Amino acid sequence: MFCRIYLCIKAGDSDLCTQQLAAVINAQIIGERYIEKDGLLLEIRLNEDRDIQKAKEFPNGFLHFPYSIEIEAEHFSTHQTSVVDDLNKILNYLWDTNNSAVASCAFENLLVKGGGYKRRDIPWC
Repeated sequence: MFCRIYLCIKAGDSDLCTQQLAAVINAQIIGERYIEKDGLLLEIRLNEDRDIQKAKEFPNGFLHFPYSIEIEAEHFSTHQTSVVDDLNKILNYLWDTNNSAVASCAFENLLVKGGGYKRRDIPWC
């Protein structure tokens, strides 16, 4: 199962973010941008559609946030609860540290605050 979290953090903070997110879900860092935990693989990357001006537009500006976290869950059907729990930990951490984050996936309804879409109570880029 695939999920993407669009992310607005300061330029150059992606390495630090990788370390922090790995710690939040108690996962391993592989290489510079990858996080792995029991079949859950996350990669923090530059968003190809990044545009800081468009990113400010609510609610669909998240599609233009500077970064995205690409998430691949190999065993989603058998480990749905743990995947959702880990993604909720990531979203809450990002919001609690005043970072903009919006999830886009088929199971947004299972995520805290619906993954952040159309929510004015989360930080915005």
